[in-house]
Amino acid sequence: MKQKQYMPYTMAQEVVSIYAGVNGYLDNVKIEDVSKYEAALQESIKLEGSTILSDIEKTKDLSEDLKKRLDAFVEEFTKKFVDDDAEKNERGKEDK
Repeated sequence: MKQKQYMPYTMAQEVVSIYAGVNGYLDNVKIEDVSKYEAALQESIKLEGSTILSDIEKTKDLSEDLKKRLDAFVEEFTKKFVDDDAEKNERGKEDK
């Protein structure tokens, strides 16, 4: 996972990206889609999980409650991301 130049992540955003990577959420994401996954995850958590980000920034710690909330968010996001990718691939096969 890599940040774009001149667009640094906050500490909380870095935590989310690293957490997703080390906890197996990228296992079903194609290598060529990892950057797209990370960008979409960051956008999604800013829009729909801003309380998770602010709690990470505030506490600078991952309490058990915060881990559960982050797990639920990243798990749901990843499932949707992988399902959407599989659906696109299936449609591409039908067009051929």
